[in-house]
Amino acid sequence: MVAMLGRTRRTTGTDVGLAIAFAGLAYLAWMLAAGVACHVAGLLQGHAGVVDGQGDVFRWGLTVWGVGIDLLGLLWLLGNLMLVMAASRQRRSISWAWATAGGQVLAAVLLACWTAFLGSRLLAGQTIAGPPLQPGGWTLFSVSIAIALATWVTVLVVLLYDRVRLGRGPSLRDGQRTHLR
Repeated sequence: MVAMLGRTRRTTGTDVGLAIAFAGLAYLAWMLAAGVACHVAGLLQGHAGVVDGQGDVFRWGLTVWGVGIDLLGLLWLLGNLMLVMAASRQRRSISWAWATAGGQVLAAVLLACWTAFLGSRLLAGQTIAGPPLQPGGWTLFSVSIAIALATWVTVLVVLLYDRVRLGRGPSLRDGQRTHLR
């Protein structure tokens, strides 16, 4: 039960639908920021000269921790989806799902700002000694997105199944009723 403006009410299907959509969009923002950050780190590996020694930390951090960044985003999405499922079953407030998804978007924005700041600082006043190296490591990025999409769709189907089981909405087979005998 959630207390809103003095009234106690249950989490509605609309609340759950919006929260699951926002959890997916928050993960998308995270993966876009993480993908760009790792790509920039890969491109900067081909540049000569490092300003104040920060380039080494930046490149090492985003190439080595790129795997961790992808896995952290995936775990964050799973946590968000578990909170959405708990809220749909009236065990948690839907506000927790909204707060964690908002936190993931904020973390993605901070990661993107950090990447832009350090990348621009490294390239300021430097010349490129030859073509930059090609960034590597898109495999885990692609696998993480596939796992996240499969998990998101699975949670959506489970929530729809729970809704039908409790008799509160249309079933997945309602569109086929005209074709069934």
